[in-house]
Amino acid sequence: MQGSISGRITSRLQCTVIFILALLSGIFMRVSPALSDGSVSNRTAFININQIIEEEFKKATGTVSKTENSLAELLHKTQQELLHARQEIENLKKLLQQTMESHRHEKFSLYYNMGCAYQLAGEYKKAEYWFLNALALNPDDPYVHFNLGILYDDNLGNKKKARYHYQRFLQLAPEDKD
Repeated sequence: MQGSISGRITSRLQCTVIFILALLSGIFMRVSPALSDGSVSNRTAFININQIIEEEFKKATGTVSKTENSLAELLHKTQQELLHARQEIENLKKLLQQTMESHRHEKFSLYYNMGCAYQLAGEYKKAEYWFLNALALNPDDPYVHFNLGILYDDNLGNKKKARYHYQRFLQLAPEDKD
């Protein structure tokens, strides 16, 4: 967007310079015939040139002023659009965060339930895989720890891991000691 603005500014300034050069060329063309044929004195020619330059300067100043106003309006509009775009980006980030959190909970539930299903089906390594995935999403869920404790204790024969997960369960859900 900035490249576009600087391009517009450069283009307008180039137009202004070309306009001023054309004005000066026009002034010279209007005065030079009178000087060359001797019908106007040098003093009168310079006075006429000065008047023409003043008139053309006023016109050019008006053009520059209009250009400045246009640039100011363009800058203001661009700033407003940039502010709006930033607000939209923030809104999008919030929406994405909410969506991710929603899907995170859904994924957790899916992983946990897959672990339970495989545990009931007697496929203990697959159950472990799904419980560990659920645990990665929610490391403080006491029931994942509880199920992993049972899985390691009763099915996979890893008493050390079973003890760890039972202890984590008791830390996270002390009211649920049954």
